[in-house]
Parts: sequence; structure tokens; C-alpha cells
Amino acid sequence: KYKFGKILRKFFMKLSYGCLFYDFRTTETFGKKFPNKYMIAVPNTINNLKIEKEFENKFGEKIDDYIKTKKKEKNIILFIGRLIKEKKPDILIYAINELKNKLDNVFCYFIGEGEMRKNMEELIEKYDLKDNIKIVGELYEDDKISEYFSKAKLTVIPANAGLSINHSMCYGVPVVIGDNFKSHGPE
Repeated sequence: KYKFGKILRKFFMKLSYGCLFYDFRTTETFGKKFPNKYMIAVPNTINNLKIEKEFENKFGEKIDDYIKTKKKEKNIILFIGRLIKEKKPDILIYAINELKNKLDNVFCYFIGEGEMRKNMEELIEKYDLKDNIKIVGELYEDDKISEYFSKAKLTVIPANAGLSINHSMCYGVPVVIGDNFKSHGPE
């Protein structure tokens, strides 16, 4: 299986004018193997400067100052990503069920959509967590996402974290991820 993929990549690289890669290291590696090809790195990332400017326009202060001065009333946890098995969002529901009796005002927002939503809604109902969890759905506009990050004390992504790590860090929100680092994206 691996050999076949390697053969296919070589074949198509020889046919192509060039190639786009996800990161600079891969671009450099393939550039050495195919020196006559046009190689471009197209990093998948978040525009921090845009987010900082939009946040300042919306809340009237810089993110760093906001973090220092605003007291967050609830223990709000945020999950941002697709609601798919690979990201294991259901683990966070089980954790909230445990935390609701140990922490005052614990609440979790799930921003995202996916195949696990129905299962997650059933777990929320089963454990009577409707006062502790809300599935927001898909959000892509930074001005709407900033509302949730401005309230969150923590972002949790149990598995397969990627750009959500960068996103949280842009807003100064600490991130907890699962300990299987091979399951996370390169971001």
C-alpha cells in the first residue's frame, strides 16, 4: 500500500509543472528530489493580525489587555472543530458530566458540525447536561467566534487538533489536547 502511493506520487510529480505543499519542510524535501519542478509551500494557518484588529474593533481593547482585565463569570470550556469520531468530542461530554458536580458554573460550547452531533445530543440528554452544554453548530466568521473565545477559560480538543490550537492561542485561551500527538495535525 505504501509503495504504491510512493510510486503514484513520483509518477505524477514527473508529469506536473510543480506542486503545492502544506509546509516548508515538505516543500524543501520534494524540491531536492525534483529540482526542476516549481515547489510552493501554502501553510494552512490563521491570520492573527486580522483577528486581533477585529477583536479590538468589537471589544474596544487589545486581546492581551482584555485577558488581563476581564473576569470571566463562568468556567466556560470551548471545543472548536468538526464533530467527528476522529476528534472524539464525546469525551468532553463525559468530562463535563464529571465536572458539573465539582466546579461551579461549568459550561461547554461546541462550535462545529458533523456526524457525531446526534450522538452528542443524546449524551447531553442522557446525562441531563442541557444547562451545561450547548452545541452551537458551524461558525466561520471571526466576529461571531470571538464572542465565544472572549468568554472561554479553556479550549479542549481531545484528539485530532489542528488549526483550533492556533485559533485559541490567537485569543489567549489555553488549549488542552489529547496525549496521542500522532493524532493531531501539523499546526
